[in-house]
Amino acid sequence: MNAAGRSEIARLSQRDEVSRLKDELDLAQRRLEVLTTGIRDAVVWVDGEGDILGCSVQAEKLLGWSEVELSGRSFARHLISPEHRSWHLATLATFRQTGDHTLLYRRFRRVLLHRDGSRRLVELRILPVEIDGEHEFTVLLHDSARQAKRQTATSNLGSQLSDVVHSIYEGIFSLDVHGVCTFANTACVRLLGYQSPSELIGRKLHDIIHYCRADGSNYPESECLIHETSRSGIGVHVTDEVFFRRCGAALPVEYWAYPVNSAGELGGTVVSFVDITERKGLEQRQENENAHLEEMVSQWSVDLAATQYRLELAMHGGNVGLWDWNNETNEVFYSDSYKKQLGYPPTANWSHFDDWVEALHPDDKEGAFQTIEEYYRRKSGEYVSVFRMKARDGSYRWLLARGKGQFDIDGKPLRMLGVHVDITQEKQDEQELQRLNIALEAANNELQNRNIALQQFAFVASHDLQTPLRAIVGFAQFLQDDYRGRLDDTADDYIERIVGGATRMQAMIHDLLEYSRLERQELSFQSVEMENVVDDAIELLQTAIQESGGSVTHSDLPVIQGDRRQMVQLMQNVLGNSLKYCAESPKVHVAAELQNGEWLFSIQDNGIGIPENQFEKIFDIFQRLHSREQYPGTGIGLAVCKQILAGHQGKIWVDSTLGKGSTFYFTLPESS
Repeated sequence: MNAAGRSEIARLSQRDEVSRLKDELDLAQRRLEVLTTGIRDAVVWVDGEGDILGCSVQAEKLLGWSEVELSGRSFARHLISPEHRSWHLATLATFRQTGDHTLLYRRFRRVLLHRDGSRRLVELRILPVEIDGEHEFTVLLHDSARQAKRQTATSNLGSQLSDVVHSIYEGIFSLDVHGVCTFANTACVRLLGYQSPSELIGRKLHDIIHYCRADGSNYPESECLIHETSRSGIGVHVTDEVFFRRCGAALPVEYWAYPVNSAGELGGTVVSFVDITERKGLEQRQENENAHLEEMVSQWSVDLAATQYRLELAMHGGNVGLWDWNNETNEVFYSDSYKKQLGYPPTANWSHFDDWVEALHPDDKEGAFQTIEEYYRRKSGEYVSVFRMKARDGSYRWLLARGKGQFDIDGKPLRMLGVHVDITQEKQDEQELQRLNIALEAANNELQNRNIALQQFAFVASHDLQTPLRAIVGFAQFLQDDYRGRLDDTADDYIERIVGGATRMQAMIHDLLEYSRLERQELSFQSVEMENVVDDAIELLQTAIQESGGSVTHSDLPVIQGDRRQMVQLMQNVLGNSLKYCAESPKVHVAAELQNGEWLFSIQDNGIGIPENQFEKIFDIFQRLHSREQYPGTGIGLAVCKQILAGHQGKIWVDSTLGKGSTFYFTLPESS
């Protein structure tokens, strides 16, 4: 073969290679388009000077601008809010000058500007990439609004979370503005190698668990991001750092730090963290695999390498699986992350449409097929489907599938590319919320039934019991008045017992009716001066104060929002209790202080005291610790107080020492 023939063969071979690379580039670009459309995070690509190269469909939805309108504009000056703009520009400048990308891989909450002028809170992460010697950046934007709404909804269950905080696997601790630990849950104590929260509470945690970086260098508190959160009021999320255990060993952690805002002022920081030792190993293996893949594709053109790198970054950031279905052969490409979602290794032999069909939940197959057929009929828009698939361990995972199809000129489907997003946790949260709602509805129904029964009982007590009881008391008193001394001593004693027992029964029925009315009574909230309330209660208790030789004093008391009549009844019952259970010359003092957005009232006495094992029992209805001969009463007064405070979103408890007196505490909200 002559030189001309060899040259022609080389030219044709080169053209075939270029054609092959072009096809691979087109396919990678289509996969990138489907991926960035399918994931919920928005993606913006920025060049080394900070100008926008392009963005995903989700970014267009989040920001209100089209990709064409954003292209060429400065990301910082056009989208970043003024208060965060200088930080963003300084971070990129530092990276360009020094190559330090320490802050680029971290997630930060930042405010972006929407096209309509509104402000959008997002979680922002910048991933640098070098293409043909030039720097570019992939910016992942996670919309925090949806997450914030979910947190607001779940916060209504706050009273049930105390046990949960101590049972979850995540370590949680809180710090005051000086960095001193004020709380540590069970997981935190265990992960850091301690025996009890008391070993951490009251100590500066930075000095004992966060004093060094992962490389062993000193970590000043002034540079600590947790400490910065307390100063700036901006939360941080750090995915890769170390805390130090009690034994001195480093514990790889991912942590979230949130500022605590109380009454408009920063009050410290709450930190949650997880042990990422296992994840670090997985990440190392993943990095090794990625390095091997990069060596395999190094022969590709610059454009193909850049597109592929962007695709890998977006998949890693979005935690999604990629699939590519050839409708003509029914062969399917399943990405490693797709297989991982179902617990399979990358080497799993998944390559056919039947593999997907076989893994579908039997109850979801018909609906899944119907969704595909409907998409093929309309041939436009986006394919979206939700179904369950069987994982390697036998469990079923909820998956959200999104994709787009390609059709020939006759409308016949050729190929469909898409993504899978694991939404199992969201489905479980939704089911748990439904279960809680059902339980709440059942509890409400049960409460309504009990209220109806209580109202019926009150009616019977007021009409069917009190009327004959009044007759018994009346006739017994007639006998006592008319025949005292005319009968023998035994008869006089019997009559006196009848009068005393019937009178006590009348008092119990009266108090029980008062207790039941609290359930049905409509509260009239208004501004109530608690000093006047205490004065009114003292006036009502003048007889008891004079007979006991006691005194009641009070400090400055606040104005609260509540039902004034019930506040007087509350104070009368608690003060009366302190005056009753005393030895000689009772002294009672009322005070109040503002704590954590609510008023804490204290009523301190020098009475006989209460055993510790009876602290809760005394607030139950008809519960008495002494006989009526020692201290008269029905045992309902403190139960009424507990009921009144429940209607005002407050609570009551007692602290006491036998022989030294008691202090009753109750809380009321600072505002209604």
